This record gives sequence, C-alpha cells and structure tokens, in this order.
Amino acid sequence: MRAHLGVRSGGEPSLERLYAAYPATRFSLADRGYLARIHPLELWLASFRKVHPEASFADAVAASAPQRQAVYRWLFASKSRRAQDVRIGIALEAEAFERIAATWRRLGYPFEHLVPSFATAIGVSADRPANLAELVAVVSNGGVRRPRVLIETVHFAAGTPFETLLEREPRDGERVLQADVAEAARRALLGVVEKGTARRLKGVYRDAAGELLPLGGKTGTGDHRYHVFGPGGRLKSSQVVNRAAVFTFFIGDRFFGTVTAFVPGSQAAGYDFTSALAVQIMKELEPTLRPLLAGATAAQAHQAKGAAPGRLNCARAVDRRPGSVQVATAADLARAR
Repeated sequence: MRAHLGVRSGGEPSLERLYAAYPATRFSLADRGYLARIHPLELWLASFRKVHPEASFADAVAASAPQRQAVYRWLFASKSRRAQDVRIGIALEAEAFERIAATWRRLGYPFEHLVPSFATAIGVSADRPANLAELVAVVSNGGVRRPRVLIETVHFAAGTPFETLLEREPRDGERVLQADVAEAARRALLGVVEKGTARRLKGVYRDAAGELLPLGGKTGTGDHRYHVFGPGGRLKSSQVVNRAAVFTFFIGDRFFGTVTAFVPGSQAAGYDFTSALAVQIMKELEPTLRPLLAGATAAQAHQAKGAAPGRLNCARAVDRRPGSVQVATAADLARAR
C-alpha cells in the first residue's frame, strides 16, 4: 500500500483495520475481479499457480469447476435474458478488439490496447507519426516490415590502440501483409495523390532526370473534443482537446514519412485547418527535398553498377512557440528499402 499510495496509505493501525474489515473472503470471486478490474478466473488462476506451481492446464481446469460455475452463474438467471445478451456481446466485442489490436501491432501500431467502439471499427484511433510512416513503409515494401534503424555505425577512438568499430548486423524483414494486399493498398495510396485529397501534389516530385516519382499517401484530420450529452441527446458541454492534420506518404520505392500539423489544448478551438494544410506543407518542402531525392536516384543508379549506396538523411523541424501550429516531418524521411 505504501509503495502505491505513499503517505496517503495512512499509518500501520489504519492499514490493519482496513485489512481486517475487508478480507478477501468477504467478497465473492466475481466481486473481487470487478474491484481489481481483472477477470475473476485470472485472479483464481494466479492464486492456484502460487500454491501449485507445477500444475498443468488440465489440473487447473479440473480444480476450477466450482469457480467457473460461480463466476458464470449470471448466465443461468432466466429473468434477465436481455442483460445477459448485452453482457455476452460486450465480452465478445472486447475479445475481438484484442485480436484486432494484436494484428495492428504487427503492422507497427504503438499501443497495447484499442478502445472497443464504432469509431475504432472504421479505423479511427490514436497513433504516432513515426508509426504511421512505418505502416506506409510496410505497404511500400510489398508487405514486409523491416526494423527501424537509428544508428548504423559507431566508431570509437579512431586512430588509437583502443579503436572500436561497431556496425549494425543486417536482419531480414518480417512479412506482415500478403503481397497482393500490400499492392492493393499501394494503389489506393497512389490514387489519393492522383485524384483524391492530396491531388495538389500530383506531378510535384521528380527524380534527377526529371521523371515523375511515384507518390502516394493518406490524409487525415483530427478535431479532438470531449462531448458530454444529457437526456434526449442534448449536448451539455464540449471541451476542445487538440486539432491535428496529417499526411503520411511514400516517394518512389525508397522514401517514406509523415507530415503533421498539430495544435494542443484549448487554443485548438481557434483553428479550423484540415489535412490540406499538411499536404500543402509537403508541397512546399519539394525544393528542400529535391537534392535528397536527386541524390537518391543517382545513388540507386550507381548501386545498380555495383557501388555501395550512400547514406541520406533529412532533419525535421518543429515550431513550438505558444499559439503556433506545430509542424513536423516526423520519422525523418527514411529509406523504405
């Protein structure tokens, strides 16, 4: 208690009184699970394994018959059929979203859990710019996820007896999407620039020879608010949380990234920009990125003749002045292959 609550846990006498007044035996297994926000059978299994560490799954099943019947006794209450159906539906939905979250994490989703909701069901969720860029890289790589690399080489004490050179050991990528699914997604991303919400970028990016580079991406606008509703659907209050505009993209078969415009807190109420802002920023960055892309295509041509590719980097910039729109080319423009 002291480790979790510190001075708020009180003294030794008060803790002893609480422990005596609320022993575990005072509550049913279902109630203990509710209080701990853990499935009751998980609590039972933890205590069972503590006493029987060598027990097998079959042993646990045989020993838990009374507990399983007690935990699911509500299923046999015939007078509350509708409540039973709702509760079963919620349990199935939660399990489904756990499986969806596991699939998303394989594609680079950065969080452990998804909120079961209609919004999440159609793809609305929290994310991070770097992970969006990684997802686009998976699509650009034909469904193969490659490890992100921040440092390729570390060279210590050059020219001394203690000289040490550490180089990253290349690792194979992991296939997380079927190739035909990745190709379908890639065509859809190309369509966003060709005739969709990012069409102002059509024909903007070219290689060193002046040829058009394939450019695809996905736009998104976030107007994040907390709404409190009263009886009859009446809106009681609304709190602005932040506003964001995002364009995550790939250029050619080598570069990918994310452009984000973001206004935090209540000051976001003064802004009404959409994802068109992020797309326009991407367009304005073309002169800055032109040498990088031209150098990349030249390096690819040189590599095709047997030479080693060069290292290419692009820094990001963020405006953090109070009241400003924060803009970042997040996941510094990186190589997809």
